[in-house]
Amino acid sequence: MNTIQFTNDFEYEGERNNEGVAHGQGTCKFKNGDKYEGEWKVGRRHGQGKYTWKDGQTYDGEWKDDNRHGHALLLRLNGEEFLGEWKDDQVNGLGTLSFLDGESYVGEWKENKMHGHGTYTFANKEIYIGQYKDGQLNGQGTYISPEGVKHEGIFEGGVFRNIKPL
Repeated sequence: MNTIQFTNDFEYEGERNNEGVAHGQGTCKFKNGDKYEGEWKVGRRHGQGKYTWKDGQTYDGEWKDDNRHGHALLLRLNGEEFLGEWKDDQVNGLGTLSFLDGESYVGEWKENKMHGHGTYTFANKEIYIGQYKDGQLNGQGTYISPEGVKHEGIFEGGVFRNIKPL
């Protein structure tokens, strides 16, 4: 394994194919301080790998054609954690977003937004179970108070309408 310097933007150390292109296991250190360690396929991040930003945030999971794609864990500096599915460098599919204050969302995602069915648990232990659209509560849903009192209704653009106690 030799180190290859590509322009002044990054440095790669690891396995290469016959043409000298990153292929197999390798580490890339970028000029801005970011780092990628993992699998490569014909010069692109592909397979399992970990990307660490210079500020300490990490993405540890699957890659496809240089994009985050597949199952992964994203750890942010503010304590947020996302564990779930990615497609074409965006959160898509099922996933869990957890916050330091105890809030969490478990459910479906589309293009980095809560979209589809999901459950949001608030820090005060309130729970919403229902539909989301483009990151907002939208459609049929159930709100459960910390005491266990349930209300059902329809959300439109994040606003609760047609509330019925259960």
